[in-house]
Amino acid sequence: MLRERTWDDPAPRRKGRAGTRLPEEKIAHQRRLRAFNQRAHVARRQNRITTLTAEVAALAYETSRLEGKRDSLASVRLRAGAYLNDHATAKVVYEYLKVFRFGYRSALDEEALLQERFLRSIMRQDLRCFGFVGIDVLLNSFRLYCSTHSNFSMYFLRCDLVQDDMSGLITCHVQIVVSQRLTRATLTMYFPHILHDEVLVQALIGKQVDIPTTAYFCFDDDGLVESYHSTMDFVKAYLALLGNLETVSHLVGSHLYHPAKQQARLRARST
Repeated sequence: MLRERTWDDPAPRRKGRAGTRLPEEKIAHQRRLRAFNQRAHVARRQNRITTLTAEVAALAYETSRLEGKRDSLASVRLRAGAYLNDHATAKVVYEYLKVFRFGYRSALDEEALLQERFLRSIMRQDLRCFGFVGIDVLLNSFRLYCSTHSNFSMYFLRCDLVQDDMSGLITCHVQIVVSQRLTRATLTMYFPHILHDEVLVQALIGKQVDIPTTAYFCFDDDGLVESYHSTMDFVKAYLALLGNLETVSHLVGSHLYHPAKQQARLRARST
């Protein structure tokens, strides 16, 4: 027989939806927390990988630089039995680059006299230079070159010493960068074939061009330079300046930088 519930009887507990939702929300919260922690961990790991990659690249660059310096220093080490002291040979070349770093001064300048005196002290009078014989050929060519290029400077890169197996004599292969500003006098002297192209002329005048250059100093058994010549990478230099290979080919294809071409031009003018 059912008893009628009075007012003071406690109400029966109901299993509402809130009772079943609490564990689900806790689990969902834990899942969100795990996902957040996992994303943070992935982000930290990615940042660490990026940092390590940059550090490895920096170390690789520094290693390459130090290896190049090591090779450069190894190339000037003393070799027993050589006819010419390698260190003294390299010292002559370094001094040459120091004396002429900013070019050959005016013939009336006191510094130019010191430069000429220095050059005659390290080179033979019958110097072989660009197919000519005589130290005056080098002096005149260098003087003319510097007089038609403003803001001239030379920057040393490296020096390799090569010893001839038969004679024991030393040749210095010197890599430098020749930096100079182009003027109308430059174009008139060395690129006369483009003077009709005023667009190209204006694109060149006033520009600073850096020319990779290799100079070769061959020493005799008395330690004097017996031959000298150099090569200049005009294509690379002017391609960096103009950006068009066809224009560069037209520009440098008929240049008159070689002393033989200058001599031929002077002879043509005198006739």
